[in-house]
Amino acid sequence: MNPQAFLAQIAKHPTPDQWRVLADLLAGRGDIRGPLLNAQLGDSLTLEQIRAHRAELLGPFGVEAAVPERPSGTQKGLAALVARASEPANEQTPSTEPGFAPCLLHEDWFGGFLIEATLARANGTSPPLEELLDVLLDQPAGVALRRLAFGSPSRHTDAPVDWSHVMRVLVKRGPHPWLKELRIGHPRDPLDRAGPTGSLQGLAQALPNLERLHIRDAVVSDFDFDVLAQLVSLEARVDPGTVWLEALKHPMSNLEQLVLDLPDFKGPFSTLRVVPLRFTSLRSLTLQRYARPRFLGEIVEHPILPQLDVLSVANCEIDEEGVAPLFADPDAFGHLKAFDLSGNQLSEDVVDNLGALFPDADLSDQDYYEEIME
Repeated sequence: MNPQAFLAQIAKHPTPDQWRVLADLLAGRGDIRGPLLNAQLGDSLTLEQIRAHRAELLGPFGVEAAVPERPSGTQKGLAALVARASEPANEQTPSTEPGFAPCLLHEDWFGGFLIEATLARANGTSPPLEELLDVLLDQPAGVALRRLAFGSPSRHTDAPVDWSHVMRVLVKRGPHPWLKELRIGHPRDPLDRAGPTGSLQGLAQALPNLERLHIRDAVVSDFDFDVLAQLVSLEARVDPGTVWLEALKHPMSNLEQLVLDLPDFKGPFSTLRVVPLRFTSLRSLTLQRYARPRFLGEIVEHPILPQLDVLSVANCEIDEEGVAPLFADPDAFGHLKAFDLSGNQLSEDVVDNLGALFPDADLSDQDYYEEIME
């Protein structure tokens, strides 16, 4: 049996027995991924084993990188070997280090397979993201990626990325049945940095098992709406007139978590069309930078609220009048398992009173007194 074909067959929910079959197939062909996979399954994989075969597994990404002293991970038997490229030593003088290795910011391994990777241009001389992705997918370790992220933590890169080029690589090299999570924009990017632009057409074709799509501060000009039905988690920036207002009209019956960044959106919550009819599984709603202080008065009457377990409205400029619905009808919010009201504009007295009503709510980092002093 061809190991590559078998790998595609088990992509959705691989079992330990299937991993063992794959390990034997690879070992029988003299592929180092076989012994590494057996070591992983036997809970004996070491950092030194991965180091010894990095060049073989990762090609141009495989030069020695900074790695932790011992494997880490949340699951027993999972050697999550993380390697982070260092930032340029001098902020004024960009690094000119050649090659691909500094562009692999994060890596997480299972046996000889890279299951998580973050790619970014390390400096102005680094190859473009689409070339980095194309090369990574060619490597023996890059054929079973579960989570793929793109970011740009260096200040010395060129203009914002056109994601159309990256998507063309994913579509051309697809389908990628292993890939379940795609992140555009690095978590360390500031929220107000210049957003990348481009088309995200072809997602459903290229990523048939995609469940989590997180797009941080990206202005998307075109989007594959067919992928929405399979998502479990969506994070996106919504600006007036952008594709996401149209996307929210489409059914997302599997979606459990929705994070919307709304820095320039001034409309009422109802215009976002987050309704139970289309979001039947939604349990967690986060609104970021939604400068609508009276939002709580709108959602208290909205049919989506009763089905939520988590509601986060941190840093949304909510003031004392804005929390009046919480005092008027606390039972409407009492079912929430997590309620984040941090970073708003509430006085200490209001915070104390809310804390008595909602003892588990996050009411930290209010800037009420800072505004008064200014």
